Amino acid sequence: MNGKPMSGCLVMFSLFVLGIMLLPRIIDLVWYSEELPTIEQEKEEIEKEPFNKEIISNTALYEKLMSFLAEKSDTIINSINGTNLQYRVLIENKSDTIYRTITHFEDCYSFPYNHLPSDSIPKIPTFLLQENDNIWSELAVKRISFKVCKENKVTFMLGRRTNHEKYIYIQHSLYWKDKSFNREEHSVYKDTLLNKKIIYVIEATSAYNNIVLN
Repeated sequence: MNGKPMSGCLVMFSLFVLGIMLLPRIIDLVWYSEELPTIEQEKEEIEKEPFNKEIISNTALYEKLMSFLAEKSDTIINSINGTNLQYRVLIENKSDTIYRTITHFEDCYSFPYNHLPSDSIPKIPTFLLQENDNIWSELAVKRISFKVCKENKVTFMLGRRTNHEKYIYIQHSLYWKDKSFNREEHSVYKDTLLNKKIIYVIEATSAYNNIVLN
């Protein structure tokens, strides 16, 4: 008879302790959701963001590079597929790292602007960079990241900024032809045609990385 009330007390006490333990996390999640920007705020930020005149004035150079990469897209993808990339993985609660080897077979690959060699970053064929060295050097925007996909899809990511007060991330990108830009995947953006082949897009998204939960 005495065991049942005691058991109930233990359950209540356990739930109380669990609630105390979870309270900081619940507060963090509430604060987190309140800090995220609304669609209206993202749209307002987009409206204030001007198209970069230097990017527009260099349309011919971007077209030459994007056309070349689109033409060689299958060559780029096939040269990487089947290769091994090593990723550093942190061991929990230790300063040591281990390396995990992954063999890739993808339809798209992204390349950082600096093209620095790394075992964990796909390497674009050297000849593609060498053949266009003079064009890369002439471009006004130097920090170019780009993505190459099968079926001649190419995207250049040319600039970005974050409104740290509103947690809104702004990305400037060039897309090669309509099939490279899937409008269904983008919610808040504005775009303009630089010519018949290049679409200039400015997109707004929530800047999750700038919200730090204690």
